[in-house]
Amino acid sequence: MNLRNKFRWKRVLYEDQSVPDNYVDDSFLKSRKTSAQTYHFQTLFVSSLAILQQLCVVCCFVLVWFHMREGNLTPMVVLTMCISVTLVCCFVFTMYSNEQKYIRFFIITDGLKTALLLLIYTGLASPILQTLTHTISTDTLYTMTSMMLLGHLIFHDYGSSGILVSQSVSLNMAIFAAVCLSSRFETAFHTFATIMMALQLFGLWPMVRRRIAAKNQVVLPVITFVLFMIIVAVLVHYSVVCAVAFGCIGLLINFIFPFILVKLQPQKDNIYGPWDEAVLSE
Repeated sequence: MNLRNKFRWKRVLYEDQSVPDNYVDDSFLKSRKTSAQTYHFQTLFVSSLAILQQLCVVCCFVLVWFHMREGNLTPMVVLTMCISVTLVCCFVFTMYSNEQKYIRFFIITDGLKTALLLLIYTGLASPILQTLTHTISTDTLYTMTSMMLLGHLIFHDYGSSGILVSQSVSLNMAIFAAVCLSSRFETAFHTFATIMMALQLFGLWPMVRRRIAAKNQVVLPVITFVLFMIIVAVLVHYSVVCAVAFGCIGLLINFIFPFILVKLQPQKDNIYGPWDEAVLSE
């Protein structure tokens, strides 16, 4: 006997529907909430730009260190660029602030004080930092640096919460990588410039990037594209293979992986119902 032809089943307990206690209608699961979160390619593309941008920042740090080691860049030039970019970042950070004008002045003053203190402390500690990992072999040092920079990318805050997200761990791993690389310089001034560049790229820039992303969604994609093209152009000068590999990584992060996620999304069949754990909502 087909019960569905005789009545319309309702998901209630207080009404006698003349069906067995273990009867489950086909419409039971249709009313459940499935695929609670829907992803769109445009949203994933914009979100993945933060990953590509941070990868470009890491490559920029390594390339500047390499040019300093080869003698193409002097530490004075690198330090001048760091100070100039720091001033620009402080201006941008306050420009996108919601505070009033007189409060912005105090924010700029506090930021410059912090930058001056970091400048003094790093300068005093540079001779110590230069010899901190000097006795470690070069191969081991490069391996440690690669692991630290990879850990920095893994633990970095890209704008979403997660178990692995930790700003302090990410920053500490990047600074330790800078300390490892700075031990291969002959002077403490090179070490000073390297540490200051690491503090700016891995400490200051993520704060400014998050502030810009909260206020303007157009600026960051432009910055990411320009930075990506600069890194590729510099890599082509040294190795075409590295430039192509870096370009393929950018293509995977921003296009292929989001496309695969959107295409596989219909295959996700999570069903939410009264059997799930209770979740408190505000």
